Amino acid sequence: MLGLVVNPNAGGKLAKSYFATKDFLAEHNMEHTLISAESPEDCLEQLNEVKPDKVIALGGDGTLHSLTQFAVENSTPIVLIPSGSGNDSARKLGISSKPAREILFSGLIEESFQQIDLMKVSVAGGVHYSTGTISAGLDSLVNQRTNNYRFGGFLKYPFGLLRELPSFSAIDYKLTVDGEQRSFRGMLCSVSNSGIFGGGMKIVPQANLSDSSIELFTVRDLPKTELLQVFPRVYRGTHLSHPAVSVEEVRKISLSAEVPIYADGEPLGFGGFDAEVMPKALTIAI
Repeated sequence: MLGLVVNPNAGGKLAKSYFATKDFLAEHNMEHTLISAESPEDCLEQLNEVKPDKVIALGGDGTLHSLTQFAVENSTPIVLIPSGSGNDSARKLGISSKPAREILFSGLIEESFQQIDLMKVSVAGGVHYSTGTISAGLDSLVNQRTNNYRFGGFLKYPFGLLRELPSFSAIDYKLTVDGEQRSFRGMLCSVSNSGIFGGGMKIVPQANLSDSSIELFTVRDLPKTELLQVFPRVYRGTHLSHPAVSVEEVRKISLSAEVPIYADGEPLGFGGFDAEVMPKALTIAI
């Protein structure tokens, strides 16, 4: 049985993808159960009731985030049709511009899948799994702000940054990275698997979804005017040469800071998290 997960709040090109998927399934006489989930919790509950053999997911990074726990715990392959306002994991997989029918044929007919790494994220409220980026700092505050915007697209994050930055103050971080304790004061501290964030920002261009590591991305304290000068370079991935920017491969990290925590655009909690890489834990169509 196929499970068709649709996030009605995904935005993007959801309607077009939905009808293309329905037509494909009808043409190939494939039965499916529709799962329309308003929240990650609702999605997980419905998936556990249906127990599909494969999951077709229509949406963006938030939709993928909402079903990874089920997929990991049940070894269930995912066919992702990128149709949300943010499709960063799909960009890294190279499927963000593929037509829905091509992805469906690859996953459901040819059964062409790839095993990719995940991040297991533990917060006070429980355990989550992420394919993309865990944010803690200016990036998560901007994420918190932009989640309330009614528009999406390329300008959503830059506009949110301009609104958030005037009231922002640098943050004190305490970290334990692969057993080593450290601290610093900075603008943000993220852990990324895909290396792409916020609708196309290449925060870690060299990130690999299957290298059994995750990337710790930090920006130390610097003047806000200088941050605004560096920011546009993140869309080309040329920002890494700035002395305030640092990237390193890690396997396990604990973070403590007085900031909200977001993963794949979804709120997880406040104050810190533990994260570790789960090598080749998710099977996804390419």
